[in-house]
Amino acid sequence: MCKKGSIGKVIAFYSILVFVSAVYASCTYCCNALPNTPPEKPSVYITPAAPTTQDDLHCYAHSYDADNDEIMYYYRWYRNGALFRTYSTKSNYTYISHTYTRTGEEWKCVVKAFDGKAYSLENYDSVQIASEYACEDFELSVPTTSVSLRTNDRASISFWVKNRGNVARCIKLSTKDYSAYVDATVSKTSVCLNPNESKLVALTIETNNASAGTYTVKIRAEGICLMREEEITVSVEETCCQPGISLVPIRGNICKGRKGTVSVLVKNLTNRTLNVKLEASSTGFASRFEKGELELDSRQEVYVNLEIYGNGSLGEHYVDIYAKADSYYVKRRAYFKLIECPKMPSRIFSLEVPARCISLEKLQDKNVGFTIKNLTGFRHTINIQTVSDILSETDNSITLQPHEKKMLYVKAYAREHDKPGKHYIRIYAWKGGYREKKELCIEVKPLRRSAVILADNDIEIEQCSFGLFVLTIENRGDTEESYKISVNNPTKASIKVSDERFSLQPHEGKEVFITVNVPVDMPLGNYSADIVIENESVWVKTIYFTVIESKVPEEPEETAEARPMVVSYPTTISIFPGEERIASIVLYNPSMESIDVSIEFELPEGFYSPRRSFALAPRASETIVNSIRAYEDVEPGKYYYGKIIIRYDGAVIEKPIKFYVEKLSGEHAAAAGFFGMGTSLVAGLIIVIAFVVIIFMLKLTIGGPKKAEVMLYRR
Repeated sequence: MCKKGSIGKVIAFYSILVFVSAVYASCTYCCNALPNTPPEKPSVYITPAAPTTQDDLHCYAHSYDADNDEIMYYYRWYRNGALFRTYSTKSNYTYISHTYTRTGEEWKCVVKAFDGKAYSLENYDSVQIASEYACEDFELSVPTTSVSLRTNDRASISFWVKNRGNVARCIKLSTKDYSAYVDATVSKTSVCLNPNESKLVALTIETNNASAGTYTVKIRAEGICLMREEEITVSVEETCCQPGISLVPIRGNICKGRKGTVSVLVKNLTNRTLNVKLEASSTGFASRFEKGELELDSRQEVYVNLEIYGNGSLGEHYVDIYAKADSYYVKRRAYFKLIECPKMPSRIFSLEVPARCISLEKLQDKNVGFTIKNLTGFRHTINIQTVSDILSETDNSITLQPHEKKMLYVKAYAREHDKPGKHYIRIYAWKGGYREKKELCIEVKPLRRSAVILADNDIEIEQCSFGLFVLTIENRGDTEESYKISVNNPTKASIKVSDERFSLQPHEGKEVFITVNVPVDMPLGNYSADIVIENESVWVKTIYFTVIESKVPEEPEETAEARPMVVSYPTTISIFPGEERIASIVLYNPSMESIDVSIEFELPEGFYSPRRSFALAPRASETIVNSIRAYEDVEPGKYYYGKIIIRYDGAVIEKPIKFYVEKLSGEHAAAAGFFGMGTSLVAGLIIVIAFVVIIFMLKLTIGGPKKAEVMLYRR
């Protein structure tokens, strides 16, 4: 009896021991509680050390594990810094076929060892694909070999440079003019071309007091060992019989005792821009041009009014008119007839507009009423026109019966790029020599508009792992906007947001990271959660994810790949033709390792911006300032669309950007050059300082990502 009881106790004891051991072993696997020595950092080398395009690349790796655990090697091949291929194998080597390699490429093999519980530190080796020395193969294509100019004239010729090789090349460009009276310059002193890429370059030729004759200009394109030249013959013509400017007065009638006008057509007969000065003189009549100075583009024609005060005898008269531009000079007579005109009442009609300012929302039109009244006992047809910096239209004319009063309407429309605030629509009405003008006040309200974009929705997440969603928020309005983000999470997963409250300046965008951490015991299946973004409006974005069975234990934090966060970027930039603006982009590296990043702008034709490459330090932010230039021939008053492209570790982040090309006003044109550039540079510096202050305040407020949230930014 006693022995049987003892045997039962022994069996019960061993059963409990087996159960506890199984539970302990299970906990040990998931939580990694047992002591374990990670594998040593592997030795890595690539053979051959100096490969050519005919050599396969072999990457060898060897590591040692103190616990004698079986080692799995994880290989990552990079080509020119971009991830090309990955392998997971127990073998001590992998290889890349020579069919994937090209001359000048850099290949890198990164290896880490895994013993089933922990990873080793990474190690790598890199090689560059060698090639025999070869000259460039490029083409210089000039469409014409001759050009005819007058003295102090100018012409532009566009020519092509094409890289016909299979390697990127940079070609130097220069000119030779062989004369002090002819200047030749190129718009670019060098062009860098990808394989089979072509670029258009402008050659400008100017004749400086050149005598009639023939001159020679050469374009030279030089590479490392190849040089090509094209010759252009410049023929300078005699200028005695071909004046550079022309005056064509149009005959007209002027009422005696009143001020009248005679139209004069001014023509620029040259191929360059001229600054034309106009004068008028007469012994019997006071006269002057409404505009005494004009800037005319090549071959441009403009009508100018000559004002004449008709105090004289009836009949035919004339006024001498003069035009001067550089070495050009012309004199003509403007004929007119002084006639007797019937006397008109002091006022024919009256205009009345609302005294208060009319509010107008952007991207909407509104009809604003005004009245016009016939003050006479006669029937009149009155002409009407509106002028404004916002869009406006009304009837061109109206016929009023004696003493009739009518209501008319101006349709006002505020575009997206119109500035908020007060604008004035000038209403002109005239009948014969009598005219009236009234100003209609329109107050354009600021545009409040935001965009919320959720990328890469519906992802798979392993148990005991995490997933990353990227939420992009853009302020597309005219005023600063504040945002609040919250999560409605009915699941067992932990969902965290990188920025719960923040503000965006007008036309500024920002990325927000949403991380879903799945516990080891979360059931497999499909889940969703709502991300609520609150502003003046409310957006609800639903994220979808599927929990799948865990296959490999989670990687250590220090070896996980990182993704940079776009803290802020511009969504819209206004620019004038021929002007340069500054665009600032703020990136933040939330990881514990450095990230190699490049930023470039995919721009429409007529715009240029250089590419920027740099290393983003761990847990650091950086403001990248890029200059964007609009060429002078870009059509103003239009929107153009492009992209901001951010490349890192073989991956790409793209953000849309649009440009509005402003129309050149008289004030801006007069302030072009140094002052125009100074304004844009000061504005750019202010933006940079503002971004730095924002990042500094964010760091003071949140102290950067907490250690427990580092995986938030890992992909």
